[in-house]
Amino acid sequence: MWIGAQGVGLLLRGEDGAMQHIATITQLQGYPRLLLPGRDGRLWVGTIWSIFSVKDGILATEYTAQTTGEHPTALVEATDGTIWAGTLAGMLLHWDGGRVVPLAPPDHSSLGRIWALWPAPDGSLWAGTEVGGLLHWNKGRFYRYTMKDGLPSDSIVQVLGDAAGNLWLGTRAGVARIFGAAFAR
Repeated sequence: MWIGAQGVGLLLRGEDGAMQHIATITQLQGYPRLLLPGRDGRLWVGTIWSIFSVKDGILATEYTAQTTGEHPTALVEATDGTIWAGTLAGMLLHWDGGRVVPLAPPDHSSLGRIWALWPAPDGSLWAGTEVGGLLHWNKGRFYRYTMKDGLPSDSIVQVLGDAAGNLWLGTRAGVARIFGAAFAR
């Protein structure tokens, strides 16, 4: 079991219960805030400034924010195995085989942070934002949905999908279900 602890860093608890110290907060440039076990055996770790990967006990820096707005706030693995991150400034970062590609939605400065990411089975990506509603990245384009489109709130703190193709949103106004991903384009 992976454990990220403030003041300690990154720990791995083995099957025997023994704790192995993998990285200190100094090595991580802060405490681990985001942990994502990847299907390829890597662990992705987000701190306030950087994103790291750990495989076979080796820590590798994958991304370091250059400005405050580039801080990672969400991590997810897409159906194709690529890694996506949301940032404090409402941007997306995409790893496509070893290279980081930043993607800026239109008017991203008005979105606030990206709170949540959900990779749809069709390869598209849904993102919940702090004050800008719901984003959908599909086939190289961004689509944005807000209260004007029927959402109960423009603050989306969680996005999940179910087997029936519905989107479930955790919002500041409660839980909402989008039937059959009705907003999908």
